[in-house]
Amino acid sequence: MLTRRIQEAGNIYNAVGNGELPSCYLQDRLQRLVSNVRIEAEVGDVEEQRRLGTMYDKLRTEAEAGGAYAQRKLGEMYDKLRDYKNAVEWHRRAAEQGDAVAQRYLGMMYANGWGVSKDATMAVDWYRGLPNREMRGASAA
Repeated sequence: MLTRRIQEAGNIYNAVGNGELPSCYLQDRLQRLVSNVRIEAEVGDVEEQRRLGTMYDKLRTEAEAGGAYAQRKLGEMYDKLRDYKNAVEWHRRAAEQGDAVAQRYLGMMYANGWGVSKDATMAVDWYRGLPNREMRGASAA
């Protein structure tokens, strides 16, 4: 059954890439799929553990190729693992490309000192979005 769901997610991913479906549809379906596979992997299903690893590899490949959505999702995965150093790295990559959700995550990380030194100014800058931060930096110079 999960194999069918993984194939379905691949078809949806391709449809989004071709512009046939909105990206929010992909996000919702992939989140459900990853959740189901993760639950099965956590109860010791070796095949599901392998599938989860494969999905991670594909996500990381997309993130390393510059995909902001994949970068943010990797950041979120590292957040859940409490690996804040890696979470900051991937959220920053997505945020610098204008991903508003990643910008808010990065603001939260600065506000709480997760993976970075606690910095209220940087937190506010990231909450407001990178374009505002760049404009303030340029006017201060």
